Amino acid sequence: MDWKKLIDEHGAKLVLYARQWCDSLVDAEDAVQTAVVKLWKKHEADESLPLGRVFVAVKHAAIDTVRSSKRRRLRELKANEEELEGTSLFEAAEIEEERRKLIEHALGRLPVEQREVIVMKIWSEMTFKEIGRALGISQNTAAARYRYGLRALVRMLPHSTASTS
Repeated sequence: MDWKKLIDEHGAKLVLYARQWCDSLVDAEDAVQTAVVKLWKKHEADESLPLGRVFVAVKHAAIDTVRSSKRRRLRELKANEEELEGTSLFEAAEIEEERRKLIEHALGRLPVEQREVIVMKIWSEMTFKEIGRALGISQNTAAARYRYGLRALVRMLPHSTASTS
């Protein structure tokens, strides 16, 4: 398993995925690091590891991070409130700042089940079969969550923003 390549190709996507549970970018990055280290220790000699398993490990690490660091995160949120307001959920140089904020806000309003499928499908280019396997759902359920999520995003976004995405 080429761990450096995994991080280079999917690191930002995994952090984005972890942000679905973590309130701060720092916690999301910590969750990704924790998950990758655990996987590396467990699967060091394996030839390949399905990307879906990496996403599942990140999800579990993110949830654990939230549970174990609630008091610390509250102190950081108070101390760094201004800094956190400027932290974006994703970076896209080609998207104007206002449009990015609208999309980020709308994505954050989706149910987590739809949001995680959309993140895995769009940003990580996973198939519905891979997503289904990773989340323990059927590929049809993954596809339905994706469709419902996209429909909800279209309703939430101004027409000019939704039509150009």
